[in-house]
Amino acid sequence: MISRRHGVAAVRGWGAETTAPPYPPATWHARTIGVRIAARSQDLPTLRCLTETVCYIADFRVDEVCDLAIAVDEVAAALISQAVESAVLACDFDYDSARMHVTVTTDVTAPDAVDEHSFGWYAVSAITDFLSATVDPYDPLVGGYRVAVEFSRSRGEIDDD
Repeated sequence: MISRRHGVAAVRGWGAETTAPPYPPATWHARTIGVRIAARSQDLPTLRCLTETVCYIADFRVDEVCDLAIAVDEVAAALISQAVESAVLACDFDYDSARMHVTVTTDVTAPDAVDEHSFGWYAVSAITDFLSATVDPYDPLVGGYRVAVEFSRSRGEIDDD
Protein backbone atom coordinates (compact mmCIF):
# COMPACT_ATOMS: atom_id res chain seq x y z
CA MET A 1 0.00 0.00 0.00
CA ILE A 2 1.22 3.50 -0.74
CA SER A 3 0.56 6.02 1.95
CA ARG A 4 1.02 9.74 1.55
CA ARG A 5 2.48 11.81 4.31
CA HIS A 6 3.36 15.42 3.58
CA GLY A 7 2.98 14.79 -0.16
CA VAL A 8 5.55 11.97 -0.40
CA ALA A 9 4.54 8.41 -1.20
CA ALA A 10 5.85 5.53 0.89
CA VAL A 11 5.46 1.92 -0.22
CA ARG A 12 4.72 -0.59 2.52
CA GLY A 13 4.92 -4.34 2.13
CA TRP A 14 5.85 -6.57 -0.78
CA GLY A 15 3.20 -7.67 -3.22
CA ALA A 16 0.48 -5.59 -1.61
CA GLU A 17 -1.95 -3.63 -3.71
CA THR A 18 -0.85 -0.08 -4.27
CA THR A 19 -3.05 2.90 -4.86
CA ALA A 20 -2.11 6.52 -5.27
CA PRO A 21 -3.89 9.55 -6.65
CA PRO A 22 -2.99 10.17 -10.31
CA TYR A 23 -2.13 13.81 -9.62
CA PRO A 24 -0.67 15.67 -6.66
CA PRO A 25 -3.23 17.04 -4.22
CA ALA A 26 -4.16 20.73 -4.40
CA THR A 27 -2.13 21.35 -1.24
CA TRP A 28 1.03 20.03 -2.88
CA HIS A 29 4.19 21.72 -1.62
CA ALA A 30 7.77 21.60 -2.88
CA ARG A 31 9.82 18.63 -1.72
CA THR A 32 13.55 17.96 -1.76
CA ILE A 33 15.25 14.58 -1.82
CA GLY A 34 19.03 14.38 -1.77
CA VAL A 35 21.24 11.44 -2.72
CA ARG A 36 24.98 11.11 -2.05
CA ILE A 37 27.05 8.40 -3.75
CA ALA A 38 30.72 7.80 -4.42
CA ALA A 39 31.72 9.54 -7.65
CA ARG A 40 32.49 6.25 -9.41
CA SER A 41 31.05 4.93 -12.63
CA GLN A 42 30.06 1.63 -11.01
CA ASP A 43 27.59 3.57 -8.81
CA LEU A 44 25.72 5.11 -11.78
CA PRO A 45 23.10 2.31 -11.92
CA THR A 46 22.15 3.10 -8.32
CA LEU A 47 21.72 6.77 -9.18
CA ARG A 48 19.61 5.86 -12.23
CA CYS A 49 17.26 3.76 -10.13
CA LEU A 50 16.97 6.41 -7.44
CA THR A 51 16.27 9.09 -10.05
CA GLU A 52 13.42 7.07 -11.51
CA THR A 53 12.03 6.33 -8.07
CA VAL A 54 12.03 9.99 -7.04
CA CYS A 55 10.34 10.96 -10.31
CA TYR A 56 7.63 8.32 -9.88
CA ILE A 57 7.07 9.37 -6.26
CA ALA A 58 6.66 12.93 -7.56
CA ASP A 59 3.97 11.63 -9.96
CA PHE A 60 5.77 12.49 -13.20
CA ARG A 61 4.64 10.74 -16.38
CA VAL A 62 6.69 7.89 -17.83
CA ASP A 63 8.17 9.97 -20.67
CA GLU A 64 9.16 12.71 -18.21
CA VAL A 65 10.74 10.14 -15.91
CA CYS A 66 12.79 8.78 -18.81
CA ASP A 67 13.95 12.26 -19.83
CA LEU A 68 14.96 13.15 -16.28
CA ALA A 69 16.77 9.83 -15.83
CA ILE A 70 18.70 10.40 -19.08
CA ALA A 71 19.61 13.93 -18.00
CA VAL A 72 20.83 12.85 -14.55
CA ASP A 73 22.76 9.95 -16.04
CA GLU A 74 24.46 12.12 -18.67
CA VAL A 75 25.42 14.87 -16.21
CA ALA A 76 26.59 12.43 -13.53
CA ALA A 77 28.68 10.39 -15.99
CA ALA A 78 30.37 13.53 -17.32
CA LEU A 79 31.20 14.77 -13.81
CA ILE A 80 32.34 11.36 -12.58
CA SER A 81 34.79 11.09 -15.48
CA GLN A 82 36.52 14.24 -14.18
CA ALA A 83 36.04 13.72 -10.42
CA VAL A 84 38.90 13.94 -7.94
CA GLU A 85 39.82 10.74 -6.13
CA SER A 86 37.40 9.86 -3.32
CA ALA A 87 34.90 12.49 -4.45
CA VAL A 88 31.24 12.30 -3.49
CA LEU A 89 28.56 13.02 -6.08
CA ALA A 90 25.52 14.83 -4.67
CA CYS A 91 22.22 14.82 -6.51
CA ASP A 92 19.35 16.90 -5.15
CA PHE A 93 15.83 16.64 -6.52
CA ASP A 94 13.51 19.57 -5.78
CA TYR A 95 9.99 19.10 -7.08
CA ASP A 96 6.53 20.56 -6.82
CA SER A 97 3.31 20.32 -8.78
CA ALA A 98 4.84 22.15 -11.76
CA ARG A 99 8.41 20.93 -12.22
CA MET A 100 11.45 18.96 -11.12
CA HIS A 101 14.70 20.84 -10.50
CA VAL A 102 17.88 18.76 -10.22
CA THR A 103 21.31 19.80 -8.98
CA VAL A 104 24.29 17.45 -9.46
CA THR A 105 27.47 18.44 -7.63
CA THR A 106 30.95 17.01 -7.17
CA ASP A 107 34.62 18.02 -7.00
CA VAL A 108 36.52 17.77 -10.28
CA THR A 109 40.17 18.00 -11.27
CA ALA A 110 39.90 20.83 -13.81
CA PRO A 111 37.81 24.01 -14.00
CA ASP A 112 36.70 23.16 -17.54
CA ALA A 113 35.37 19.70 -16.66
CA VAL A 114 31.91 20.60 -18.00
CA ASP A 115 32.03 20.87 -21.79
CA GLU A 116 29.07 23.00 -22.84
CA HIS A 117 29.80 22.16 -26.49
CA SER A 118 29.64 18.39 -26.10
CA PHE A 119 26.92 16.12 -27.43
CA GLY A 120 25.95 15.24 -23.85
CA TRP A 121 25.35 18.90 -22.97
CA TYR A 122 23.32 19.31 -26.15
CA ALA A 123 21.23 16.23 -25.35
CA VAL A 124 20.49 17.38 -21.80
CA SER A 125 19.57 20.87 -23.01
CA ALA A 126 17.15 19.33 -25.53
CA ILE A 127 15.18 17.38 -22.91
CA THR A 128 15.15 19.99 -20.13
CA ASP A 129 13.74 23.51 -19.78
CA PHE A 130 16.78 24.99 -18.05
CA LEU A 131 20.44 23.94 -17.86
CA SER A 132 23.44 25.66 -16.28
CA ALA A 133 26.80 24.86 -14.72
CA THR A 134 28.80 26.73 -12.10
CA VAL A 135 32.41 26.16 -11.09
CA ASP A 136 33.78 27.29 -7.73
CA PRO A 137 37.40 28.39 -7.29
CA TYR A 138 40.08 25.77 -6.63
CA ASP A 139 39.84 24.25 -3.15
CA PRO A 140 43.19 22.93 -1.92
CA LEU A 141 41.46 20.83 0.77
CA VAL A 142 39.77 18.65 -1.86
CA GLY A 143 42.37 19.15 -4.57
CA GLY A 144 39.88 20.36 -7.14
CA TYR A 145 36.99 22.54 -8.16
CA ARG A 146 33.41 22.19 -6.95
CA VAL A 147 31.10 21.95 -9.97
CA ALA A 148 27.31 22.14 -9.84
CA VAL A 149 25.15 21.37 -12.86
CA GLU A 150 21.50 22.35 -12.52
CA PHE A 151 18.57 21.63 -14.78
CA SER A 152 14.81 21.56 -14.58
CA ARG A 153 11.94 19.90 -16.40
CA SER A 154 8.34 21.09 -16.32
CA ARG A 155 5.44 18.70 -16.17
CA GLY A 156 3.65 18.20 -19.46
CA GLU A 157 0.00 18.83 -20.01
CA ILE A 158 -2.34 15.86 -19.68
CA ASP A 159 -4.41 15.14 -22.79
CA ASP A 160 -7.94 14.02 -22.08
CA ASP A 161 -8.53 12.98 -25.70
